[in-house]
Amino acid sequence: LRIVDGKAYMATNFGVIVLDIEREEFGDTYVLGKITHSCIELGGVIYAATEGGLLRGDTSMNLLDTSNWKLLSNDVYTQLAVFDNSLLALKDKESVYALNLIDGAPIPFCDKGKFAFMHCTNGTLLIGDKTNVFAYSSSADYIQIAEEAKGALWGYTNIGICNVDEGNLNVRAEASKSGKLLHLPERADIPENIKEQAIVELYSK
Repeated sequence: LRIVDGKAYMATNFGVIVLDIEREEFGDTYVLGKITHSCIELGGVIYAATEGGLLRGDTSMNLLDTSNWKLLSNDVYTQLAVFDNSLLALKDKESVYALNLIDGAPIPFCDKGKFAFMHCTNGTLLIGDKTNVFAYSSSADYIQIAEEAKGALWGYTNIGICNVDEGNLNVRAEASKSGKLLHLPERADIPENIKEQAIVELYSK
């Protein structure tokens, strides 16, 4: 899920759904006929990581017509993110790549291992697996915030980068940062006004 200019782009098992958050209504639904693992908008273009490869759709065209979606790469990615003005893509249990927006050519972004997740929030990129987690503040600057963290749940909060291990919350951040845990985050803490029940009801019909 990525929110751009008040619109949320959501990947589904058939394509991409656009939700207008301000109007609290669904916009366009792009039926690609493929399981879509992740989608993202960048520079007026929607990128969709599907089971059949990476698709590119220019929003200046009628994207309800599937012929206007172009196959950018045959590579199958599980997650997409925009970070430091680059389009990043994760191959599950492999590596993170920065993609050429013209031909989809992958350029290795991180050579620190094989990763299972990638998440970008508040200008920080988290990539890692159950063993290692790296936090990037730019393409060139990162800190390793976890080692041998098997069984731990990691996340990024307003007090820093944290993990929950055996019920205990541990704050892992730069030494100059500090914070006090008030409570574990709940759905109500997320500011976006997204009506999940309306989404469930619509696609359950």
